[in-house]
Amino acid sequence: MLWLTRVQSHSMAPTLPGGALALTRRLWRRTPVRRGDVVVVDSRELGRHVVKRVIGLPGETVAIEAGRVSINGQPLAEPYASRSVFTDTFHVPAGHYLLLGDHRDASSDSRSWRQPYIARAALIGRLIGRGWSWPQRGLPFAVERPA
Repeated sequence: MLWLTRVQSHSMAPTLPGGALALTRRLWRRTPVRRGDVVVVDSRELGRHVVKRVIGLPGETVAIEAGRVSINGQPLAEPYASRSVFTDTFHVPAGHYLLLGDHRDASSDSRSWRQPYIARAALIGRLIGRGWSWPQRGLPFAVERPA
């Protein structure tokens, strides 16, 4: 199943600027989720769908030091991410994921959510295309709203 997702915040810029439309494919229960995937999440905490990038996989330790991410002690190359001043460590539980926006200091994501780890069942789609700019009004598939 495919649909268009409109990104309405700037948390994924410059990869996905606010207002961009992206083709999205449903993530079925057995569809593998990989680091780097840009996903649509059904966030119960926020009460809406949001678009974020998968950074931490189940069972991994994600350390962020002055914005630089490492996975189980290995640096992660992130040419898509903006610089950040954030520092913290996360231990991703089984069946869950750690998600970050590409525009790090302007993103509400796992670093600031009360529940930083997102269950696999909450990941409902993977973006497979991007870049269309359409007017903000009149489209029924907006999924991410500014905080």
